[in-house]
Amino acid sequence: MLDLRKLQVHFQDYLLEKKSSIKQEIVNTENVSVEDRLSIYHEGYFLRLQEALQADYKIFYALLGADEFNQLTRRFILSYPSSFRSIRWYGKRLASFMQEMDEYLSQPYLLEMVQFEWLLTESFDALDCVVITIDEMASIPFEKWSELQFIFHPSLRKMTSHWNIIPLWNACNDENVLVTPQKNTSSVSCMIWRSQQEIQFCTLSNDESCMIEMMQEGKNFGEMCVALCEWIKEEKVAMHAALLLKRYITSDLIIDVS
Repeated sequence: MLDLRKLQVHFQDYLLEKKSSIKQEIVNTENVSVEDRLSIYHEGYFLRLQEALQADYKIFYALLGADEFNQLTRRFILSYPSSFRSIRWYGKRLASFMQEMDEYLSQPYLLEMVQFEWLLTESFDALDCVVITIDEMASIPFEKWSELQFIFHPSLRKMTSHWNIIPLWNACNDENVLVTPQKNTSSVSCMIWRSQQEIQFCTLSNDESCMIEMMQEGKNFGEMCVALCEWIKEEKVAMHAALLLKRYITSDLIIDVS
């Protein structure tokens, strides 16, 4: 009889690679053979991971179809056995795995959907933080505003897409309708974050995308206003930036100001 540690290792070897070293430790019965018993666990391992991947990538699953999704994820599981304590994070490498496969490189909207849905997962599971309020911002003297730097909520994620990923996701999620994938006339930036325990996302104009990037880089409010002059008239830029900032605060996106 093997000790527990060796037994666990042999069992794992069977689950992952169907190595036969565990077979001599399994009891054979008239009703269920050793092979059948082990096969139940082997298939159960794959099915459980595939269920987790389907939960993380529900719109990608709908776009791909059950058969192709199951084929893809089985190949993924064979290439990347689970190494996480929590199954929640198992699907993180699916996008990079697909980038190695010609059939998905020729369907880039599928790759973008996988990337988008994983960012939703990351955002949902990000740390909780206390956000600042409009009243707290109002207490800061006006002459200090040009020096202000802002810290975003840890749930914030930003993505650039070349396909109609958000309309695709919304139509399938809200109405169970599959919209035809279409390439955007130009790249589109979007941000994803969590507010009141719910995931939010929206597309960004060029000036908004620039402002958020500068905030993430630690630039101050004055530097942002200078950069926004590429899109906004100089006499209106401070008010425009302040309105964007107000929107971010009321959307629970800012946790600190320095």
